[in-house]
Parts: sequence; C-alpha cells; structure tokens
Amino acid sequence: KTVEDNRLAGVIVGSKYPENWANQKQPLDFFDIKNDCEKLLKSMGRIGECQMIPSQHPALHPSESAAILLDDIQLGSLGKLNPKICQTLDLPNNIFLFELTLDHVNKATLPKLQPLSPYPVVRRDIAMTLPRDIPVSQVIEHIKKQGKPLLTNCVLFDLYQGEKIADTEKSIAIGLVLQSHQHTLKDEEIKQLVDNIVLSLKTTFNAELRG
Repeated sequence: KTVEDNRLAGVIVGSKYPENWANQKQPLDFFDIKNDCEKLLKSMGRIGECQMIPSQHPALHPSESAAILLDDIQLGSLGKLNPKICQTLDLPNNIFLFELTLDHVNKATLPKLQPLSPYPVVRRDIAMTLPRDIPVSQVIEHIKKQGKPLLTNCVLFDLYQGEKIADTEKSIAIGLVLQSHQHTLKDEEIKQLVDNIVLSLKTTFNAELRG
C-alpha cells in the first residue's frame, strides 16, 4: 500500500556569508540547519513542544544527524548529507538538510501573544559538568520545565570538551533569564529558583556545579 503525506524539506550548502574582503570563508555546519529548522517550527507555533535528539538516518552523516520529535512522534530529520551519497553523486561535502512531515506540524495552534512585563529582567549563569552522552537539548528542556513560570529564556553560551575535563564528561554554561509579571524579583526567590534548578540537574543528569 502506498502512503502519501505532505512534507517540507530545505537544503543549505556553501559558506555562511557572501564572499568579500571583510568576511573570511566560513563553511555552513549542523547548527546552521538546526537554527533554520527551529525558526520554521517557531513560526508554526511548535518550537516549544519539539525536541531534537541525536539519531541515525541512512541518508545523513552518522554523527551529524538528529530526529525532530513531538510528543514521541517523529516529525522529521535534519543533518549533514551522508558523505557516501555526496561521493556517489559528485556533490560538495558540506550539504545540510531537513525534512518535516507537515500533517503533524499543521495541527499546531497559533501561539498567543503575552503582554510585556513592566518589571526588570534578571540573568543568572550556571556552569556545570555532566556525562558527555546527555544531549544539551534535553538539559535545556528540563531547565525550562523546572524554571516555570519565572524563567523566560534559557541560553547555552559555552560548551567544552577537552583538557581538564574527563573523557566521559563535558562542560556547559547556561544563562537563565528570569522575569515576573507581578513584581520585581527579590534576591531570595532568585537564589531559591536557581538552587532548585541546580539540585534537579544533579539528581536527573548527575551534573556537578562548577565554581
């Protein structure tokens, strides 16, 4: 039986920036296609519900591919085109692509606009080590759930694997952006929230806070 569904795909290849005297040639990478796909999902009102986890796909590079999941349903895949395919078809080596099944994505409801808070934004940064095989996206999703409703954003700004870090571990640094719609946040409640997040990361992912 032949099953047909509506799909959306995108491909990027080449350099990040147009060639000129001011820009050094910088090839596209996995995170560029990931960012493009996240922007697309955000425009569809789905970005907060989706996860991107490392996954194998026969058409993609074994170590640069991910599955896009929504409530345990795979919406699609993204990553670098398998080098064997590039060689067979005489294509460049840095081709990145994604594919989404629209039937699932289109069931999304449009995001609701939220009023701007008149109270100041607070940022706290945490740095930690954790097992290398734990996806950063999983850690960020966990933090977002633990930080509700005061956590408005969660930003990964450093990822390190190498000297002074065990071979089985990696070091990450994450910025926590906090804001209330009812009042100015006090130092005590900020500390309490951050401490709760750190404790939850220790319990769930065996993460260790760095000084």
